[in-house]
Amino acid sequence: MQALAMFGCIGGFILLAIIVYLNWDIMIASLVGTLFVIVTSQLPFTETINNIYFPGLASFFSSYLGMIAFGAMFAQMYSKSGAATSIALWLSKVLMRENTSQNTKQKIVLGIVILTTFILTYGGVGAVLCVFVAYPVLLPLFKEADIPRRFAVAAMCAGSLGLGNVAPGAPVVPNEVCVQALGTTSTAGAIPGFVALLIELIFMIWSLNAMVNKSKSKGLHYEDPVDIPTVDENVKRPNALISFIPLLVVLILYAGLKWNVVTSLCIGLALSVLFFYWYLPEEPTKYIAFRTAITTGVKNSLPSCNSMAAVMGFSAVMKSTAAFESIKAAIVGWSMPPTLLIIIMTAIMCAVVAGNATGLAITMPILGPMMSEVGYNMNALHRISCFAGSTLDTMPYSGAINLTANVVGTTIRECYPSVFMMTVVATAIGTVVTALFYVIAPGTYAF
Repeated sequence: MQALAMFGCIGGFILLAIIVYLNWDIMIASLVGTLFVIVTSQLPFTETINNIYFPGLASFFSSYLGMIAFGAMFAQMYSKSGAATSIALWLSKVLMRENTSQNTKQKIVLGIVILTTFILTYGGVGAVLCVFVAYPVLLPLFKEADIPRRFAVAAMCAGSLGLGNVAPGAPVVPNEVCVQALGTTSTAGAIPGFVALLIELIFMIWSLNAMVNKSKSKGLHYEDPVDIPTVDENVKRPNALISFIPLLVVLILYAGLKWNVVTSLCIGLALSVLFFYWYLPEEPTKYIAFRTAITTGVKNSLPSCNSMAAVMGFSAVMKSTAAFESIKAAIVGWSMPPTLLIIIMTAIMCAVVAGNATGLAITMPILGPMMSEVGYNMNALHRISCFAGSTLDTMPYSGAINLTANVVGTTIRECYPSVFMMTVVATAIGTVVTALFYVIAPGTYAF
């Protein structure tokens, strides 16, 4: 009977992964996986669903809905006012030079796109929204540097999902999941984290540039999309430097002063309204544009929160079984270095659910107590897990990757080789760097 229950726990995860891969909603996958665990573990159906599954689901909403909702509204203000576009245009003007060689210009353009999406994500603007902001800006740059459009997917995902989503101090869900589960701070493992990010950035620009050159040697060049998004230079937008202020305030409050992430984002949102309201379009009035932006932000926050909450409900049921304790004991007993175990478990779980934050929401409550028992540094667990979670969360069935490919007007088959290099290979290098710091210089994880 114990063997059947253990099979149910493991099989439930596999079933969840298969259903998600087949493009079913993750809530459906969560319910099917939960039912599988209930049947194989012989749990009482009504009590388990009502007293474990739904409370587990609701616990995620109570912990993270505020953060996700305020972040989404914050992002909408940057998008609708043109503040995010101002930052992107400012970066392009600062970094681009007319007399540079074609190869150098190519590297600069790739760097501009990666840095733009990184800055926006690092300041609290959602990773997915960065795509809609950056794409109209990068197109003329890609055209000027003659970069095939398919590489836009990799460049945008590199800055947002590969760098911004794991950076120390970033007000993003993966960071906050670790903070709440482990009792650490948002800047845990800052030194190893920033060193790893710098190495990732260098590798990203170098490798993506090499892939672009290889594609050009095969005859591929820039081609305009069917629908060309344009950036009107004459539209009145917030000053680029002013546009940085709410992002910096959020970072200072959250990462520097260790304020609550919801409070930090709320203040950032208030500042964005104060600074950017006057630049909102007349739809038909600024007030209606503002109301639409805030409403859209709230509505957009619910599906992403719902997806992560559904997995937490499944996780709560699985953790309530006696078989789960046996699985934990078996994992602890593996003759494997703890750091390697952390990387493997986190990467696999994030691949299963195709999301860094969702995967960490499952693994951190499990790995935290396990690693604490063996005396593992929680700051190291926090930062290494964030990086490890960013390696396999961008499988071809990832919603974020498919959305970005659709926006760019390319196919997964065309863009995924470069996406894989940016969001799997580059992030794996960053993960190895953070892990090596714990082996070679564990003192860097003391704060």
